[in-house]
Amino acid sequence: MESDDSASLKPPCLLRRGAVQRLVRRTRRGPCLGGAVALASLCACVGYAPEPLEPHEALRLLAARAHDDVRFDRPGPWSTDWFPLQAEVRIADGLTLGEANALALFSSPAVRAARAEARVAGAQVLQAGLLANPELFLGPRISTQDSELIFPASLSWELPLWGKRAAESDGAAARSTESQMRVIEVELETLLQVRTAFLRLDRLLREEAVLAAVSASGTQIVEWVEGLARSGEVDAVSAYLARTERDEASAALEGVRAEAARSRRALLALLGLLPDAPVTFTVDTTSYLPELPDPDRDALLSLPSLRAAEAAYAAAEAALRLEIGKQYPGIRFGPEFENDRGDASIGLGLGITLPVFDRNRGAIAAAQESRVRAREGYVARLLEASHAEATARADLATAERLLRIHTGGALRNAEEATRALDIRLRTGRADVVEILAAQRAIARARTRMLELEEQAAAARLRAAVTGGLTLRRPETSDNIEEKR
Repeated sequence: MESDDSASLKPPCLLRRGAVQRLVRRTRRGPCLGGAVALASLCACVGYAPEPLEPHEALRLLAARAHDDVRFDRPGPWSTDWFPLQAEVRIADGLTLGEANALALFSSPAVRAARAEARVAGAQVLQAGLLANPELFLGPRISTQDSELIFPASLSWELPLWGKRAAESDGAAARSTESQMRVIEVELETLLQVRTAFLRLDRLLREEAVLAAVSASGTQIVEWVEGLARSGEVDAVSAYLARTERDEASAALEGVRAEAARSRRALLALLGLLPDAPVTFTVDTTSYLPELPDPDRDALLSLPSLRAAEAAYAAAEAALRLEIGKQYPGIRFGPEFENDRGDASIGLGLGITLPVFDRNRGAIAAAQESRVRAREGYVARLLEASHAEATARADLATAERLLRIHTGGALRNAEEATRALDIRLRTGRADVVEILAAQRAIARARTRMLELEEQAAAARLRAAVTGGLTLRRPETSDNIEEKR
């Protein structure tokens, strides 16, 4: 004989047909808290839109850059005396230095990559510091007495305590600032490379003109010497020396032209253009660099690399604050609802995470060491920047001293030799060996002067950049945000 309580001995995990029907009815007439919360969370979701990579389309877009005009009117923190910028870039009529600078800031691969990293860091600021998502719990439960269904529901939030939200926000903002400073650092280095490339092209074009004149003169000398050899006035050795000098001048001219072509391709790559882009560069040989000011400690400390290191230290500080906040109990608070066979109850729930076993000691210790590492990184970067400026100024002093020595020595002697050679040629007292030796010395002196001028200009530009002297000073600007 079965006991009246036999129904209560059935496994509670098995839902009978009647229990399921009661569950459906109670769910329908109960509060729609779970459905409303789920619907609200789904409405704010971002849909996925695939963007497949098309290599041929990417190549077409790269090729189109050489034909599209660009407008770049975003002012930078650098001085336009050192790095001029042209707002309207018309590629078809040749690129000046100002247009090349603007195009580099628009399409240089290094600049675009740095900006992409900065956008990622900026997007992370949107997430940092937000309240924790609410946690929704839905039943049902089955009574162990009569297998009746109990419908509980609860919604809870983690309370923003112990300064964790502020630490997350400060850390994300500091990382975003670091990324923005890295962008300025890359932009400044890119502008330095563009102007250095223009200095090199200027030197190569002038050196090509010198060597072209030497090559043409060598051809004339060969014709003259061969005529003398046919009349018996000079021997075959003189004719051989004349042809050798002509061939060496032609080889040197081709070498300079090849170097100019390599420099042009490197500049195209720096500007984000394909190597066969139909672009010409208008090199202004009358464009001089400003005078280098004296070293300025405040200007040095305003370098983007140092400001990025400062932001990295601020991010390490915020990370330590966050880890310290995590050692305290986490508290969740929210409303609760329960429907037990028609009896509904509403209340409030409180949940506390007890940090008995895990006090976050390991993460705190790691964050403390990360802060020490960030401080050491700033000191190391400051030391590196100081030495970089000192080295650049020393290189500039050496280049200018060599230029003065060469101008007052070898170049002056070459000019005097040129005048003496002209007199000898007019009077007919110059022989072939003297003419060839004088021509070689004059060409070497002139090309060496061009190299020293390029080295001095590049060293002055590098010294200004490493010392922070190419950046506009905030006190000279009316922009309040810049001053801040």
